[in-house]
Amino acid sequence: MRNSLLCLAAAGLLFSACQQNNSTHKATAGTAADSAVSDGHTAQNSLDWASTYEGVLPCADCEGIKTTLTLKEDLTYLLREEYLKKDVVNEEQGSFNWNKEGTSITVNRQDGGFLKFFVGENQLRSLDQAGKEITGPLASSYILKQQP
Repeated sequence: MRNSLLCLAAAGLLFSACQQNNSTHKATAGTAADSAVSDGHTAQNSLDWASTYEGVLPCADCEGIKTTLTLKEDLTYLLREEYLKKDVVNEEQGSFNWNKEGTSITVNRQDGGFLKFFVGENQLRSLDQAGKEITGPLASSYILKQQP
């Protein structure tokens, strides 16, 4: 009887240890998916990001901002913003830089401001000023599509 209880206790400890290890593994896997891939592949070194991207971004006081952003391999950009139904066009050029993970860029505006984008396959997704993903009902409106 004593041997049976000892075996049950040992099995319980072993099972408990396996459960903890498994949940730790799952938590680690979840965070790895949210950050840069550990094999060294990033948007910066794996995607054909040097291109022209277009889309109509939301606007607080107009029908939208038709945006064309060209990213060049020398880390410079050309930006054209056309405010629809307002007859206002803004064009500028400057530089941009990658974040340390190689997943998003910051476009340094001529007025001292900046734009942030997550670089995905064939698209740029606008980020908020803190570099966080824009969520909510208009989230899909904050995408610039790569042009052929």
